[in-house]
Formats: sequence, C-alpha cells, structure tokens
Amino acid sequence: PNPFPSIFIYTIMKIMTLAAAGALIALAATGCSDAKQKAADVADAATSAASSAVEAITNSASPTYSGILPAADCAGIRYTLTFDYPDGNNAATAGTYTLDETYLDADPADANAYKDGQTFKSEGDFTVEAATDATAGKKYIKLVEKPADPTATPSTLYFLIDSPESLTLVGADLQPAASGLNYTLTLQH
Repeated sequence: PNPFPSIFIYTIMKIMTLAAAGALIALAATGCSDAKQKAADVADAATSAASSAVEAITNSASPTYSGILPAADCAGIRYTLTFDYPDGNNAATAGTYTLDETYLDADPADANAYKDGQTFKSEGDFTVEAATDATAGKKYIKLVEKPADPTATPSTLYFLIDSPESLTLVGADLQPAASGLNYTLTLQH
C-alpha cells in the first residue's frame, strides 16, 4: 500500500507548480523592469546627444553644413546650409538660414568628379524643435523659406540632428527617406 494518498500527492504537485509559476513571474517582472530601465537609459542618452548637438550647432556664430544628396534628374545636389543667429546670440534655438542647392552634372573628363550646374538659393527662418511622436528624444531643425513672392506658400524642410557634426534631411513626417540613400550634411570646419 502507498503511504501517501493520491490527493496528498496531487496537492503537493499543485503547490510546486504554483511556486514555479510564481518564480517565473518574479523573474519576468525583474527582467521587464531591467528592460524598462534600459529603454529609459537609451532615451536619456538620445536626449543628451540631441542636446549636445544643439549646443554644438549654437556654439558657432554661423555654422555651415554641406553634403551631396541624391537627385532623380542629375548626378546629385550639393546642399550648403548656413545658420545665422539674431544679434550674434548663438545660444538661440531660432534664427535665419541660407541654403544653396547646386545641381551637379557628371564631369566627362573625370568619372569620379562633378561639374557645378545651376545653383538655387533660399533663405528663411529656422527653429530647433523636439519630436513628440515615435522619435521622441530627438531634435529637429525646421527650415521655413521666405519666398520672394509674398503670396506664395513657403516651403518647409526638416533636418534630424544626428550629432554635432551631422544633420539628415527627413520628410515632413520626421522620418528618413525609405530609399535608404544618404541624405546627410556634415559640419564644415
């Protein structure tokens, strides 16, 4: 005869299963709080990097960023973006900008070179803004053109502040181009 009735064994197994489940829940909860902390640390680092980038941009009297961006109808477009601050207040997060867009043609004499084509110049106001959606913690520069014709609708461009050294042209939705092509401007020293 079995010295332990089957109900007793069933109860012990039930207690052991509940204890194991409790241990797993406790372990998962600890893992979740660690994951939440890691996510918070990453968000804090992104915010800190964006703040450092804004400070670096505003530490120059008129920082200039430049780069060759892709184009559909020519070899590329050289963007040269210069920021100017009101009354030399380079701690401001708003001011004016000048953007030169030079369309490039392939140089037939050198396969790795470009010839400058037509240049278009635009000017307007810029502001540094914080994102509030899925890209929270990042900062953007919003350029609003002052059109020559006051009745025209001003065009708007957005640049993600990647670092103190680089800005990336993004869409109005504040997302990078889906093409994966390079739309980055770098600080000129």
